[in-house]
Amino acid sequence: DGSPHMFSPENVMDIQRSIGGDIIMAFDECPAFGTGYEYAEKSMHLTHRWLDRCFQRFHETPGRYGFTQHLFPIVQGGIFENLRRESCAYISSKNASGNAIGG
Repeated sequence: DGSPHMFSPENVMDIQRSIGGDIIMAFDECPAFGTGYEYAEKSMHLTHRWLDRCFQRFHETPGRYGFTQHLFPIVQGGIFENLRRESCAYISSKNASGNAIGG
């Protein structure tokens, strides 16, 4: 109907649970190719803050439809190796059943 919608880490978790996703992706920001270091770093930290909110919501809501649903964090950091390593370390600390590698 063209009406605006607000997406948050919490309601994105609810939506993905409700449609029966086997693998639920964490909310993230994937900056465009060529983004500078400063923006890529800020974006990565934003993605990590959103991940914390996703994990909280995911773990406080029950699975749906009688099967296990899995939340996968997404590595970010643009084209910068040190940021991607930092992001890998952060999402690894969540001990998720799997991880995704973002662009």
